[in-house]
Amino acid sequence: MADDFTVDKREKLPALSRIKAIIIDLDGTLLSDENEISEKNLQALQFIKEQGIPLIIATARPPRLVKSYKNLLNKIDYLLCFNGLLSYKVGNNTLSLIQQSTPLSLEFITKVQNRLEKEGNIATLTYETEEDWLAEKSFRPGVLKDYPGADNELPQITKRSIIMKSNIYKVMFKTSSLNFWRQKYPEYYIDYLHNSPVLEALPGEMDKAAAVKELLQKQEISWHNIIAFGDASNDLTIIREADFGIAMKNATAKLKEEAFLVTDTNDNSGVAQVIEYYY
Repeated sequence: MADDFTVDKREKLPALSRIKAIIIDLDGTLLSDENEISEKNLQALQFIKEQGIPLIIATARPPRLVKSYKNLLNKIDYLLCFNGLLSYKVGNNTLSLIQQSTPLSLEFITKVQNRLEKEGNIATLTYETEEDWLAEKSFRPGVLKDYPGADNELPQITKRSIIMKSNIYKVMFKTSSLNFWRQKYPEYYIDYLHNSPVLEALPGEMDKAAAVKELLQKQEISWHNIIAFGDASNDLTIIREADFGIAMKNATAKLKEEAFLVTDTNDNSGVAQVIEYYY
């Protein structure tokens, strides 16, 4: 288990001059459980921006659920969405696509549809493209609480024939068994959404660390000069790769075991508590 981030552990952090980039997850890490960015976290990000250190947001969210955070976009340099399947350069609150990976296969999506129809859960299935959130059946507004970041947005009701012609990067659904899906499809990333009974499934050949690696190679930056923050299983690769991988106190036990240090929870601005050391 990594040490908790306390005053007497701060000397373990690298000198500010050594840090060449900072990677931060969103849900459960930078965002509170209310999907808000605290003022302390915003101030910390602004400080890093003023030091000229590249900030990389790495999230399983689609771009549309990050664009609404205008106070975040004006502080970051890169945005990795769908666990790195799509990577963007950020400037002037606009996103420019610089890396793109293969979306979910039609074969896998068809298997998900068939299984959920057998389970009676097909009405919970939704699909994420780069720009749109799609569903075949209408949602009750009360269901939205299970989809972090959706706010009052409802998925667009779309015929399956049209959906299957789209580039789908993520599917989300309710099911009776997470273990079934993980054992049946180990080549995919499958896990619960943050604080939700809904599963998300994405292609597994690209992960956050692989996407970051492509960025770092272009910038000639080493993992030895990186601080990374995360809380969930899809953050494990960046926590392992970065010399200074920092887990949130609310992170999974596995992530905390692998981390360099453990900071406070997302609701207590754990990211800022680390960055404030450099003020």
